[in-house]
Amino acid sequence: MHAKDKEYCAYLEHSLPAEKQERLKEHFSDCGQCHRELNEWESLFDTIGMLSFDFSLDGLEEKVMQRIRKAANEPVSPRLLVSYMAYVMVFLFIAGIFISPALQVGGQVLQFLPDRLAAAGVGFINDIKWHAVDIVSYIRRSTVFDWVFLLIAGITLIAGGAYFSFGSKPRKA
Repeated sequence: MHAKDKEYCAYLEHSLPAEKQERLKEHFSDCGQCHRELNEWESLFDTIGMLSFDFSLDGLEEKVMQRIRKAANEPVSPRLLVSYMAYVMVFLFIAGIFISPALQVGGQVLQFLPDRLAAAGVGFINDIKWHAVDIVSYIRRSTVFDWVFLLIAGITLIAGGAYFSFGSKPRKA
């Protein structure tokens, strides 16, 4: 039986129990294939030992913590708040228009789906068509407030985008 990679490494690092270290030493002297493999592992260990590592991590943790504390104490940019508000307004508007009717349609579709599929689907297609008509009519009968809200959200989004694009120079992180 030949030695495994783990055994070569442990043997070269002298991290095996003394009796197992001695057994492997005898095996390496008797088995030509394992002896050649051991020589390759020794060469690899010597090459790794010659590499120089220039890792200076002294004080890195403290530098990271200082940066975190500094960022926590910095005020939030008004531009960032405006952009977040604009995204929330757009999301709420879209949700208000589409989610409620879509959930109603989805609930009715899921409720009647098995029966409609069994009945050859013609009635199912008509129901879906009328639900789509309901969604369109809901959009048409929406109040002035809905459209004013959309207008305000759109203006805010456009103004915020223009301000971010042309209003100031980007700053370095």
